Amino acid sequence: MGSFHRRPTGLAQYDSAGAFVARYRVGAELPAALNRAGRRHRGDSRGPELWIGTSGEGLLVFDGRAFRQIRPDEARFRKITALLPADTGRI
Repeated sequence: MGSFHRRPTGLAQYDSAGAFVARYRVGAELPAALNRAGRRHRGDSRGPELWIGTSGEGLLVFDGRAFRQIRPDEARFRKITALLPADTGRI
């Protein structure tokens, strides 16, 4: 999956050698409320995932190929300020 760098306009992805792979833009591939809370996580998934909290749009999960969004129905639960994995592997 390489590494990600937060930019004001979104995220930039680089491979393990440091070469640019892709750019994901806020308001296009990403929700407009992107936040800086992020964490690599394995949990129940088959491989590593990047989990990204947003400032009002819930949680984004990137599996190396695509993003999926977990967006609670209630707006008050959509603002993610931190991510912390439990010993069980859950976030």
